[in-house]
Amino acid sequence: MVADTAAPTPGLRTDTRLDGASGLTLLRLASVFVTTGYAAYFLVALPAIIESATVMAPWWSVSAPLAVFLPGFGLGILGARARTARRIRTLALCAVVGYALTLSTWWFAWSGEEVNTTTGIWFSMFFGVAALGSTLAFRARYAFVTLGVFATGCTAINHAIRPRELGDAFIPGTAWAIGFSLVFVAAGAMVAATAQVLDESREQEYAASARAAAVAARGRERARFDALTHDNVMATLLMASRYGPSAELAGHAQDAVRAIDHAQTGEPETTLDLPSAVAQICAAASTANPDVIAGTDVGPGAGAYPGQVIGTFTAATAEAVRNSTRHAGPGASIRVQIRAEARRLTVVIADDGVGFDPTAVPPTRFGIAISIRGRMHRLDGGECTIVSAPAAGTRIELRWVG
Repeated sequence: MVADTAAPTPGLRTDTRLDGASGLTLLRLASVFVTTGYAAYFLVALPAIIESATVMAPWWSVSAPLAVFLPGFGLGILGARARTARRIRTLALCAVVGYALTLSTWWFAWSGEEVNTTTGIWFSMFFGVAALGSTLAFRARYAFVTLGVFATGCTAINHAIRPRELGDAFIPGTAWAIGFSLVFVAAGAMVAATAQVLDESREQEYAASARAAAVAARGRERARFDALTHDNVMATLLMASRYGPSAELAGHAQDAVRAIDHAQTGEPETTLDLPSAVAQICAAASTANPDVIAGTDVGPGAGAYPGQVIGTFTAATAEAVRNSTRHAGPGASIRVQIRAEARRLTVVIADDGVGFDPTAVPPTRFGIAISIRGRMHRLDGGECTIVSAPAAGTRIELRWVG
């Protein structure tokens, strides 16, 4: 969710963009419910509206029904398709303001004559509906204040406009009017509060998901740069310390610089045909150890491979060959076998050296944990299996299924 940056009006609910969230659904249903009440009471109050025209100024008799019912109808009609909570609350506020204007201007438009009616002034029939709509615009405490103001004003007007024999005592009448509508307003306030809780919960969930995604992304980047440092920078420095200046060292240093440049600028997604893919993997293996023995087995349907897949295999193969070169022991032979099939690629790096216990390797050892196993597992569809034992050699199998 994206928080609305507009400053909140005092008493009004703050807004969040919901885009189909459950809180917006509740507010839409509530707005339609309130508008249904306006529509029902319009039909019931129509005779009283016509009757009140005899004691009210013409300008008020025309403008007051429009001010009350047009915003009331618009609340449900437009609110049912609103995409934000703020729009629904704005529509509800317009309906409340329209009713409040009608109530407050009545005194200035009244001729002073009584109306012989048992229903009272027409808008007093549904002040509870207007107060119910205020629960969509205001926080609960302001909605209850609105109910009290509307109930008191309507009771006072009815006492003034009706004959004394038809009127009730003012205070009991006001208390009964408030009590009659209080349950509905309280229910509306609970619906609005529930929508607010759903919005906040969803926003917290989205924020937590974003934080988790950011942490995961930082972890992937850290692992990528750890592998880059180990496979290129550290390997180049190690070669320089052991063998001194050479053509192989210069080539390895150039590869390291290119790898760092690619890490900074990003490498575009490419597709490599079978000969290019195999040649790139073999070149990486022979660069790590010129004495490596490489073989290729091409299965049915073998074709092009994504550049990201070949890049991952190239780096993991080179690191596996370097590991074998360092740790297999003198005289050990290293073989690289490439098996290419349709949407499937397998590379096996095996040596007949001293071997080791894979379970005893610390997770902080970058060569196996990050540069080989971690790199393959980060590749979509990639897997890595390492089989070794003391005095039994080592076999590393890299697999990808597209």
